[in-house]
Amino acid sequence: MSAVWDSIVELLNYYYGLEYGSDYRLKSNVLKWLKDNQKNLYDELDALRKDKIFQDANKYRTAVAHGISENEIHNTILE
Repeated sequence: MSAVWDSIVELLNYYYGLEYGSDYRLKSNVLKWLKDNQKNLYDELDALRKDKIFQDANKYRTAVAHGISENEIHNTILE
């Protein structure tokens, strides 16, 4: 899912001519610009990002991408 978000953010950066650099701040810069200038689009993307199904899919994608079984995901801070 991260790759999808990265692609969406880069596309929006290009589409709106924002010219933010492709560094670690790109996503936050583009989302802040959307929130201030294209509120409806920002709200749609934000709702999608907060959706339970999206969050679960992202968790499992991360686990698979990093070689961790979904059964191994747990809160290690409390251990």
